[in-house]
Amino acid sequence: MILGLDHLMIRVPAIDAATRLYSCILDCSPVAADDKVARFRIGGLELRLVRSETGVGEGAVAEGLAHAGLSVGNLERAARLAARRGLVVDHGTDAVDGRPVAVLRSGMDPALWLLAEPDIARPVATGSVTGLDHLVVASDDPERSLAMLGGRLGLDLRLDRANPGWGARMLFFRCGDAVVEVVHETSDMPHPPAPDRLWGVCWRVADIEAAHGRLGAAGIAVTAIRTGRRPGTRVFTLVEPPAGVPTLMLQAER
Repeated sequence: MILGLDHLMIRVPAIDAATRLYSCILDCSPVAADDKVARFRIGGLELRLVRSETGVGEGAVAEGLAHAGLSVGNLERAARLAARRGLVVDHGTDAVDGRPVAVLRSGMDPALWLLAEPDIARPVATGSVTGLDHLVVASDDPERSLAMLGGRLGLDLRLDRANPGWGARMLFFRCGDAVVEVVHETSDMPHPPAPDRLWGVCWRVADIEAAHGRLGAAGIAVTAIRTGRRPGTRVFTLVEPPAGVPTLMLQAER
């Protein structure tokens, strides 16, 4: 049903400043930009920055991750299946590029979008960021997340892991060449009922030291490089999350 992540949309308060910042983070220029939207393409994914006060993506968050678009082979069939599996589906048109879209109005906040796979190959950026490694979803109810992502959308659950030392349970779903990582805090603090939330991103880089030095030289505050939780990885974090989106940079063993 789901082929992979088509795009992510991030709402930003100032499009020019955000475009400059993400050009540095991603080490590439946008493929298109105006006073409302800037579009970057990394691997098979498009990252869209949208000025907060525009009507693009209306109803989404004021700032931060506004929605995630998922590619499907047949949009009509995928939307029909999602509706049969209990999801509320609205049909519309993507305001950025005019493609038909099915918006899943239940199970995630902000919403997930379904779009047919693009007919023509998108140009791929050639910078040091090679792709999206994973999209992070914060969840107060991991069993609900499992039912939504694994059962209703059919994503492949690769790992269900709890670590008392981290105070978290994590579910890892394969989504094309990336992963959707669901994180549930396992502290004793009560969790008021809330929908799952798009929360953060992790970008793959070819050379972690070079990326760390490049961002530091550009005046972007970053943590020290450390060993990642996934075996064979090293990571660092942007200290000030751009547009309120926690951002991790990761290099895996070759």
